[in-house]
Amino acid sequence: MKLFKRIIKYLLILIGGAGLAIAIAINVSPRPFVFFLNHAAKDEAAIRPRAYQGYRDQISIKKDVRYSSQSAKNTMDIFYKKDNRTKPTIIWAHGGAFVAGDKSGTTYWATKMAANGYNVVSINYTLAPDRQYPTQVNQMREAIQFVHRNYAKQLNVQKVVVGGDSAGAHIASQVIAAQCNHQLATAINYHHLRDVKIVGGLLYCGPYDIKQMVNKKHVDTMTKLFVNQVGWAYLGDKDWKSSAKGRLVSTVNYVNKQFPPIFITDGNNGSFEAQGKELYHKLREEGVATQALFFGKGRKVNHEYQFDLDSRAGKECFEDTQDFLKNLD
Repeated sequence: MKLFKRIIKYLLILIGGAGLAIAIAINVSPRPFVFFLNHAAKDEAAIRPRAYQGYRDQISIKKDVRYSSQSAKNTMDIFYKKDNRTKPTIIWAHGGAFVAGDKSGTTYWATKMAANGYNVVSINYTLAPDRQYPTQVNQMREAIQFVHRNYAKQLNVQKVVVGGDSAGAHIASQVIAAQCNHQLATAINYHHLRDVKIVGGLLYCGPYDIKQMVNKKHVDTMTKLFVNQVGWAYLGDKDWKSSAKGRLVSTVNYVNKQFPPIFITDGNNGSFEAQGKELYHKLREEGVATQALFFGKGRKVNHEYQFDLDSRAGKECFEDTQDFLKNLD
């Protein structure tokens, strides 16, 4: 009995010591938290739609094309139908809280979209904290410019739709904002696209006013920890909320009437619905043609719901996205 009590005592000391070490570590650098997120993200798998093979048989895919960039992870996958160069090309950035994720997570969605007439270029980009904002925004611009210079035979490279999911939606929204707002472009050293017109934006489940998440009332401790650590990793400043980048990173601050038509959607469970609605209303106030898909309280719709292509909500999102895109043709 004494031995058992002694073991428990030492286990508690060990657990307490480990907890203290973790607490110290995440106050010194965001890297321990990023390490945890990357390992947690490895357990997530994209949901293959039942009709996937039928979509796949209709299209061609170029995998791991390296695009010109000053930053790492500069590869893209291209999903296209031959002789389909009339409709705008979708350039897509994946999610992963800015610190994780990969373009492979968009494969099923991009395949179905290409089979339905809209070619897709899904990009990788350098992750935080190895490189911080605005690197990822400028890297997406580099990818768009690369496609324009090299894929005119396969794709419509004059007209593009810029989109993304989760963190990728934020990056896409910033590309659009910088293209339309000289103040933001100057602040983040964004060089305008040449001979390319952004004709629309697709924003799925993204954050557009990151400080809102930690400033609003009744935010639980774990959410605050997550946002603060990710913000630190992405912006490179522990006190990012008070930094200049803390304002620049919020797309809602740079909306104007020059924005192209935008489609915004989000789930209502564990996601950024309030920020999506805030951006939607700001765009509408500026007179931007904006379409949205949000859900009532009677339905529980999760973050990144749109990639479950066989679900009711996933089907709604895909159909609404198609309707939105048809108005851009």
